[in-house]
Formats: sequence, structure tokens, C-alpha cells
Amino acid sequence: MKVLLVHIRTGYNKLLVHNETTKTLSSEDVEREVIWFMKLSWNLALQSKDDAFCMKELFNLCSQFLSLCPLDAACYSRNQNCQLMSCAACLQLVRGSEDKNSTQNLLEEVLQHVEEYRMAERRANNSAWSQSISCSLCSCVVV
Repeated sequence: MKVLLVHIRTGYNKLLVHNETTKTLSSEDVEREVIWFMKLSWNLALQSKDDAFCMKELFNLCSQFLSLCPLDAACYSRNQNCQLMSCAACLQLVRGSEDKNSTQNLLEEVLQHVEEYRMAERRANNSAWSQSISCSLCSCVVV
């Protein structure tokens, strides 16, 4: 699994370089690649239930791939799920860790994921797609 992790990380780095040089993922082919790698990372993370480190790294990569996609409701939801799953994998690693420094680093990573989750929530609350969703929900509730 760790060999696959290296290859997926390489794919992310190449897509990131492409994104930085073009400033936007205008090409549908590149966007399809990003989504394919994101789904691959997610599925492999779910399959690596016996290796919490690989699980954590794959969920982190999944979140990184999502950062290359345009922000919409589906992307936001997927990213939030990745953050939560990364937290859970970190906490699983903490349970098995006997090294105090490793435990502290993992707990700091959990706090970082929580902060990223909160920042994404704030960004989503300010985005047009989230406001249109909340407005459409309000109109459904009002009778």
C-alpha cells in the first residue's frame, strides 16, 4: 500500500504543478484526472483499515486533490468527510503510540484538521452555492 501512496503523491504533485502554471483547471481532462485520483485515494484509504498511517495519508491526499477542484457543495462535503476521517486515523495512531513526541505530533495534526474543517465551513457559508442551498431550503420550510 505504501508503494501506491508514493505514486498517488507523485500524481498529486504533477497535477499541482499543472494547476500552478495554468492558475485554473480549465481542461476537462485534467479535472477528470484530479477526480479519478481523489476517488482512488478515498477508496484505498477505506481499504487500508489495518494500516492507520496509510489511511491517514490517503485521506489527506484525497483532501489535497479536492483542493484542486472548483468549490461546490459536493466538493465541500467530500472535503469535510476527508478531514473527519483523517482525524479518526490520527486518533487511532495515537492509541497505538507509546512515543510522547509522536503522540503530540499526531494530536497537533488532529487539531490542524479540525481547524481546516472550521475554515472550510466559514468559506462555505460565504459562498454563493451554499447561500442558494440555504435559501432554497428556507423556501421549502415556509408554507
